[in-house]
Amino acid sequence: MDPLGQISWDVARAGGFTAYIMLTASIALGLALSMGWRSATWPRFVTKEVHQFVTLLTLLFLVVHGLAVWVDPFTKFTPAEVLVPLASHYRPLWMAIGIVGAYLLVALWLTEYVRPWIGYSWWRRLHYLTMVTYVLASVHGLATGSDTRTGWAWAIYVTSFALVGTLLVSRLVSSSGAWRARILIAGAAAALGVSGWSWAMAGPLQSGWNVIANNGHGSGDRITTVSQPTTPTPSTPAGLALPFQATVTGTVSESANSELMIALNVEGDVTGSANVGLVSNSEGAVDPTASTFTLSDATGRTLCHGHALAMIGSAVTASCQTSDGRQAQIQMNLLQRRSVVSGTMTGASQGSTSI
Repeated sequence: MDPLGQISWDVARAGGFTAYIMLTASIALGLALSMGWRSATWPRFVTKEVHQFVTLLTLLFLVVHGLAVWVDPFTKFTPAEVLVPLASHYRPLWMAIGIVGAYLLVALWLTEYVRPWIGYSWWRRLHYLTMVTYVLASVHGLATGSDTRTGWAWAIYVTSFALVGTLLVSRLVSSSGAWRARILIAGAAAALGVSGWSWAMAGPLQSGWNVIANNGHGSGDRITTVSQPTTPTPSTPAGLALPFQATVTGTVSESANSELMIALNVEGDVTGSANVGLVSNSEGAVDPTASTFTLSDATGRTLCHGHALAMIGSAVTASCQTSDGRQAQIQMNLLQRRSVVSGTMTGASQGSTSI
């Protein structure tokens, strides 16, 4: 990974989690304030100032998160994709939820400055939407974050849910005098918690979530939907044009027999897909006799089939024979981030010797 990509990626992750932690603290302080929790040595106006300051920190780290995501060279977001809901090529629904949550948080923060004009009653009603912001931020982080399945990230989410949930239930119970209402509140809170847990277990915590979250594309890079061309006449099939250049995006997985499988979408001089199967020999290097490479067009017809020869760093070299008997040398330069890859592919003619 290039240095800029590593820095922007780390800053985006750190900024997002810090903003989430600050949001949790802000909501916890707000709930504590609403229940009148204070001590003789910590007057209420100081607690209120701390609450406003923590909310401001949340917004600042939210800006850091958004800027880092925007400049990240891997995801290649445009300004519109960062600012407009559903405009993102990467996990559009879950990105939209985060964007809407961010706008709502900004709007709630601004109500502090317009409270003299809207009145305390409306200001308080609007602040009930803070919990909506929290839910949106939680769903966005779980569904979009690449660290969701790590132990430390899950610990942050569980701690946040426990803290906010306990304070919220305490606030609702304290404001309700009837014991039946309190039981109803506790039951609703338990049902909501179980529903959230079930969704997380069936969604973001599953290994195949990357594909589901990105509408089946399974890649964090830009993928353009390819319209299906008219099937060429079988008697005059079009061959692979050499040389060619293309961009690739896709996923990496490991099969049961430890074969490294790379599935790529290809866009450029050649449009279609490529599959690479890398098998290591006893010395840990690529075994050319067992490793495979296949390049297909948008209709699924094989353009070139052969063997992967070597993998040095992020560069994969393959040799394949085209459908019309020519030999092609394929070079792939791939940038990998967890199970997602992107990069370039080039092909050049190497004569007509069979593989």
